[in-house]
Amino acid sequence: STSVCMLSTTTAAAALVAFGSIGFALGLDAMGTVQPEQSALNGCHHVFLDIGSNVGVQITNVYEGKNSRMKPTFDRLFGPVADRAELVCSVVMEPNPHHADVLRGLKRRYAPARILVLNGTAASNRDGTQPFFILGSHPMYHEWGSSLLDRAGGSSADRGHVDIRTVDLARWTHREVLRRAPKPHSKRRSAALPPAVVMKLDVEGEEYNVLPNMLAHGVLCQLDAVFLEYHDASTRHRDIENRYKVPPAFQKTINYLVTHAGRCNVTIQTLGANEI
Repeated sequence: STSVCMLSTTTAAAALVAFGSIGFALGLDAMGTVQPEQSALNGCHHVFLDIGSNVGVQITNVYEGKNSRMKPTFDRLFGPVADRAELVCSVVMEPNPHHADVLRGLKRRYAPARILVLNGTAASNRDGTQPFFILGSHPMYHEWGSSLLDRAGGSSADRGHVDIRTVDLARWTHREVLRRAPKPHSKRRSAALPPAVVMKLDVEGEEYNVLPNMLAHGVLCQLDAVFLEYHDASTRHRDIENRYKVPPAFQKTINYLVTHAGRCNVTIQTLGANEI
């Protein structure tokens, strides 16, 4: 019956997240081996993950407090803008190598804030190397839509592809972010706020691999807030009839699992292309 099916799904979701959380909380790798503490973000009280950064617009919003849909969350979890250079570390993960100079400039612009730039790196559900397809566009759009998926179909807008590194975002986030040792002492007012992790995810269709993997490994539920853009199914399927059916169904499923998993406090907000 429907009720039995829903109960089974709820139980499975709770077990899945609990199992993943236990394994990662103990620092176990896939073989059950204890991993040493080696986070590159040790000393960071708060962390902002800008996954699919493009040219780092949201980094500017974090450190300058500019108005955006994310601002209320930044203010609530990260505290006053004046404290953020000391207390908020940011990770910029962007596969497009054409944005390297702009992203490196963010480190200089917002120093002494710690900004880890991972250019030529794409979020996925596995570690490895993949081609990244770059789409040409008007300069003001900074090659929006470039993706691990070959969506250009050989059109004149396709500027070719480059081989880039992919990382299992669930495992990377657990190792580098969730196992970090936060800053122990600070005179800043917002240091009294509990350590927080906020993620922006704009990965041009790869969210259909990234989000289930983060949920299954117990990582998604350990974040405080996630902002993401869902991309229509044409990024993965060329079936026009189903173009607008997959994302709403996927979004509903993710939200259901997060709600019923138990001990899952993450808030997920969906943003449009111009907001994210």
